[in-house]
Amino acid sequence: MSSNGQEGFERALELVPDIIISDIMMPVMDGITFYRKLKSDMRISHIPVILLTARTPKPTECYRNRLYGRLFGTTLFQR
Repeated sequence: MSSNGQEGFERALELVPDIIISDIMMPVMDGITFYRKLKSDMRISHIPVILLTARTPKPTECYRNRLYGRLFGTTLFQR
């Protein structure tokens, strides 16, 4: 467990966990930056990541479009 995104990234490099569960809103490095940095490092890019948030729909939709829409397609999130 880490208290911020930078510490989480460093621990992921050190421990190479089976899965990462992270909040989008973190100090030092937010969850979106953390995710992109993790996926750009070949040593740990294979680790599945679950991003959680308590944000309201508008900001969450913005994050979804910046991150998931680009990676998995928007149809995954349409109701």
